[in-house]
Amino acid sequence: MTTTSTPPRRPQAPSKRWYRVAAAIAGLGLLAALAWWPWAVTRIFYATDAFVRTRGMFGGRVELSHPGAHTLWIEGDCISCVGNEPREYRKVATVSITGPDGGALRVRPIGANWEYNTGGREGRALYVFDAPRPGAYVIRFDLDTSGRNWHSRLPSNLAVGRGVGLPVRIVRPMAALAGGGITAALLLTLLTYERRRRYFDRKMRVEAETAG
Repeated sequence: MTTTSTPPRRPQAPSKRWYRVAAAIAGLGLLAALAWWPWAVTRIFYATDAFVRTRGMFGGRVELSHPGAHTLWIEGDCISCVGNEPREYRKVATVSITGPDGGALRVRPIGANWEYNTGGREGRALYVFDAPRPGAYVIRFDLDTSGRNWHSRLPSNLAVGRGVGLPVRIVRPMAALAGGGITAALLLTLLTYERRRRYFDRKMRVEAETAG
């Protein structure tokens, strides 16, 4: 009985379709970044609209409906403009917050630079505090701007938002989505190019050896 052996399968060059896959990945990253913008802006708009606000920059009485961490913001014209750094306000600020039971709360600087500009309102985060229970809280706030180094904008009022900072960021996630897609596409493109280059170099060597 005669048996026939199947000839070994010749290696194939990596398909060019991986270049199209890389382009699709880059496009998806850019589309995701563009889609993030309106979604994040909407979330920030509703979050800031729900802030509890004082009537003036020197504080006042605010009603908080939830316990837990809260952020103290300053709001005003061009507060989110370049140059109005939170650390400059904290250098000259005196702030105290009294809880519903009359006790003073611990107020600490917020650890990140949070700001917003929703068109109607602009704000920067300065402090974080923990509300032990729902109720009325009294905020006292003052800025000593008599020094020569003061160049920042004066706020028009204070705002208190539930949680630390804002629910989402805008620019950093957009950059991560777009940059991640482009980086992955570039790596896939380079990998495909290198594999194809090695395949054709090896093929040329084999053909040269066979011809010789």
